[in-house]
Amino acid sequence: MAALEQAARALERRADYANARMLQAECHMELAEFAEAAAAYAALCRIEPANPAWAECRLKASDMAEASVYPSPSPSPSPNPSPSPSPNLNPKP
Repeated sequence: MAALEQAARALERRADYANARMLQAECHMELAEFAEAAAAYAALCRIEPANPAWAECRLKASDMAEASVYPSPSPSPSPNPSPSPSPNLNPKP
């Protein structure tokens, strides 16, 4: 069973299970599902309000969710560059 599935099953039984919520958040981060990770970290902030790490993680995940996943396109080299002229190996006199 995948870690994210394990976390979901544990959270179905006990929504305030901090370790399962942390696993859920970390899995979403690894999968680049930053909005979902931010939501899981927000839940951790409610479960453990005295732990400042969760607020930092939530902010980081939120920032990453708002950022573009793909960089802006830049010109790439042509896949078939034009061949350079070959030297004349048999010059005419």
